Amino acid sequence: MSFMMHPYRRVPVQCSITYGVVPCVMLLVCLATPVWADFKIGVNPDTQAGEFTSPVIRVIEGDIFQVEHNHHPEHIRLNGIDCPEKGQPFGLIAEHVAADLVFRKDVTLKTHGLDEDGRTIGDVILPDGMNLNQELVKRGLCWWYRGSAPKDTVLEGLEKAARKAKKGVWADPQSVPPWEWRKGK
Repeated sequence: MSFMMHPYRRVPVQCSITYGVVPCVMLLVCLATPVWADFKIGVNPDTQAGEFTSPVIRVIEGDIFQVEHNHHPEHIRLNGIDCPEKGQPFGLIAEHVAADLVFRKDVTLKTHGLDEDGRTIGDVILPDGMNLNQELVKRGLCWWYRGSAPKDTVLEGLEKAARKAKKGVWADPQSVPPWEWRKGK
């Protein structure tokens, strides 16, 4: 007869030849790993892409917010853009503009998988058909992030136009992209 530790209760679990060690190990693995651990409804596990509509319940930063998806909060990271951080110039403005556009509205998310922090990456379409990712670039409230959307010619064109018109972050010729600002922090 052998003993194993239960993952949550820290008590020995008796495994005997009668029950078999393998079934006991499988039981412990099943108890330790939730069924939903690597599964997000609305995101195809093969391509990590999908589409769903949900209400926005919280805006965290200009490019990060939460939606209520299937009765659970889900973090969303906007695809192809990077807004200034809260401590940077225009960081709070980007957050407030994004909140004005999406908070408590049903938005459609076209997902592109998950980022390194487990957030769903997506393009956000507002009820009136406006693409939030593109609108923030157009207003000069973020950078086109080539790292996640290198071939997005629409974001590229919108950033060039905002830069030329000196909108938002482009009003300051010394503005620092958030990915570089984070390195210095």
